[in-house]
Amino acid sequence: MRHLPYFQEGKHRTRLDYSKLLDYTNPKEHDTAKDSDNKFFDVNDNLKSSNGDTVDPAEVIVIAGCYESGGHYFALDTLHDEITIYVVCYFLLRPEDVKTLFDELEEQYRLLLLIPCPNRDTIHAIRVDERVEPIEQSEVMAQTEKWGTDLDWQFVRQIYRQHGWPDAFRRDEAIKAVEEFMTLKFEERGDWEEPFK
Repeated sequence: MRHLPYFQEGKHRTRLDYSKLLDYTNPKEHDTAKDSDNKFFDVNDNLKSSNGDTVDPAEVIVIAGCYESGGHYFALDTLHDEITIYVVCYFLLRPEDVKTLFDELEEQYRLLLLIPCPNRDTIHAIRVDERVEPIEQSEVMAQTEKWGTDLDWQFVRQIYRQHGWPDAFRRDEAIKAVEEFMTLKFEERGDWEEPFK
C-alpha cells in the first residue's frame, strides 16, 4: 500500500477518471476506504481474475471510489497484479494487468482523451475529434447548448496545448486560463462540473 500513488493537492484529492483516489496513508480516510470496499463487494461478491481464478476479497483493495451512476471503482487484486473496474449501476469490466491499464490511462491523458482539471471532474473526450484549425474564444461563447459540447472540450485541449501540454505544461497558467474562461461563460451555458468532495 505504500507504493500506491497518493497525490494530495491541498484539500483536494487527485482524480483517477471519475473516481477519487483513496489515501490509505491518512488515518482520517480509513472509514471512507472501508465504505468503498464494502460498496464494491456488496455488488461484486464473486470476483474472478483474468484467468478465471476466484479472487479472495482479502487480497483486494479498492484504490479509488466514486459517487454516482457511471462512476468507477478501481479494485486492485494484489495477488494477480490486476485491476478490476466496476462502473456503478452498469457493469464489471474484465480484470486488466495493472501496468497495462495505467499505461493506457497515461496515454489517454497525454492525448487529452481524458481531460483533467483541479477541482473539476475528469472529462471523457475519447469520442471528441481533434480540431486542426485554431478555435476562437468567441466561437465557443457563441454556442447556445449547455456546457460540455465537443467544441468546449476541443477548446480546453487547445488551452492546455498552448500552455505546453503534456511535457512542458505550465499548469498554473493553464488552469488560470480555464478558470477565467469558465467565469466568462458560466451564466449563459453552465459550468464544468465540480467533483464530489
